[in-house]
Amino acid sequence: MADVKKQLVTLTNANLTIEDLKIDTIIDSMTARLLSKLVKDLKEVPKELEFILLEVCVKRYNQIGDEGYSSRSQEGESLTLSSIFDEFEEDIAAWNEKNSEPSQVGKWSML
Repeated sequence: MADVKKQLVTLTNANLTIEDLKIDTIIDSMTARLLSKLVKDLKEVPKELEFILLEVCVKRYNQIGDEGYSSRSQEGESLTLSSIFDEFEEDIAAWNEKNSEPSQVGKWSML
């Protein structure tokens, strides 16, 4: 978690002194959500999926204040919010496929 936190602070220019608890909460929440999508009962995100955790944490941090919106327009700028894990569905499905029991192979395909 420390690596993700350091990278999140770097990517968002967050003030760690002020937002430390907020960042920890985002990382904990996104970790739990990602783990719930995986086929195995794991306690931490596998190394090969840490890029997803970092990306969704950055997305979630940047969405603070926009909770509940699906889209928003302000002063000529338009923002459409998608599900935070949408762009990673194929990566998660591929990981699940690779790590499934033989009886579950094919279940995780995006087709």
